[in-house]
Amino acid sequence: MIAGLALSLLLQGVAGDTVALEDFQRRVLRHHPVAQAADLALRRARFGVSLARGAFDPTVAAGLEQKRFKGIGYYDEFELRATVPTPLGIDFKLGWERADGEIINPERATPSNGLLTAAVVVPLGRRIVTDERRTALKQADAQLTAADAERARGLLQLLAESARSYGAWYEAAQRTDIAREAERIAAFRLGAVRARVVAGDAAAIDTIEARLELRSREVARLDAENDLLAARTAAGVFLWSEQGRAEVLAAPRSPGAPAAWRAAPSVEREARLAEEVRRAHPSVLRAEARLSELRAGRALARQQWLPDARVEFGALNAGSGAGDLFAFGDLSTNQKISGYASQSLLMLRERARIGQAEVGVDLGEWELTLAREQAVASLRIAAASWRALEAQRARQVEAVADAQLLVAGEQRRFEAGESSLLIVNLRERALVTERNALARIEGRLIAAEAAFDLARGQLADVLAR
Repeated sequence: MIAGLALSLLLQGVAGDTVALEDFQRRVLRHHPVAQAADLALRRARFGVSLARGAFDPTVAAGLEQKRFKGIGYYDEFELRATVPTPLGIDFKLGWERADGEIINPERATPSNGLLTAAVVVPLGRRIVTDERRTALKQADAQLTAADAERARGLLQLLAESARSYGAWYEAAQRTDIAREAERIAAFRLGAVRARVVAGDAAAIDTIEARLELRSREVARLDAENDLLAARTAAGVFLWSEQGRAEVLAAPRSPGAPAAWRAAPSVEREARLAEEVRRAHPSVLRAEARLSELRAGRALARQQWLPDARVEFGALNAGSGAGDLFAFGDLSTNQKISGYASQSLLMLRERARIGQAEVGVDLGEWELTLAREQAVASLRIAAASWRALEAQRARQVEAVADAQLLVAGEQRRFEAGESSLLIVNLRERALVTERNALARIEGRLIAAEAAFDLARGQLADVLAR
């Protein structure tokens, strides 16, 4: 009877308010500063795209200029312009102007009902392929992609760190439960030995042996509880409230064991995932987006070899109403043409800009290559670690079962007078050691699973669980 009761005490867990890993991580993502910062960075990148697109917004401008002196109306001028940029680099302009006065430059004079202008501005040299506006938009799109990838990478990193902390908390909680149960057994056995000594069925020296074992297990329990406090506090740092404060995990809260341990990836699945990681890991996507941004800058820089040239052709017609807008007459006699061209002779700045852009692209390509290889290596390391810990756990479960059999058998021998209390204590210490080892492996296994999720880089799959 004593053997069965002692063994059941050593193996039972303490029921309490448990926190599952999935719930713990959902709470981490809800209000943790890193998660908040990742969302804000993504929002800022989206505003960056809107800012770049703003360069293509149509604009309307109006101007009024008058001059009066000593009763003489020199001139009275009004101008209204609308400009419509296009993604092709060509700008369309519509305008109406009216100018008259007693003293006015003849070339600025207009018909009494004003002068309508419809013009197109075409780049002929440096900005014919791309320009600052189109490049800025491409770079902003690339920065948005990079921010999205960085958000996913940051959240996965946060989940992996929180899982490591949760695993340490799980191990500390298991070790504390084991130490408390071992102490209860020692206290129970001390009372039983004293009763047997009083009844004359045991030597008085067994009382000292039982008391010494109790003191030793009390010390082990205090040490485990101290480690549990530290681990619980460290895990609580990952939980934040809406008010922006780290929560404190109350003492009754404890981490719960997974309902079922996930199976480690096979070598074949690891090979398939390696190709997926090489293409779609957040670190790789971020490096690709960075490279796209650099290539857009290089395309703009390479146009520095061309002269800065553009031409503007406008058709003119008298009138002030919408019906006169496209009722243009002979364009050969009603037009306005302007052009501009410039070119540096030595092209010192232009060559420097091109050189900087080329070097930047080369660096970006190396960063992309490195990101791909590092992502695959991290996946392989995480998968191998997970498989190793899975195998260790399976063997450690068997070791715990064997240690349990030894404790039960030795307890029966002790009750039959064929063993000593010292041997029973040694068997129980071995069981405690094996259970602590299992708790340590399981805590590391929790962290290993999260590390594999981080290495795989699929945030959506993690959040869907």
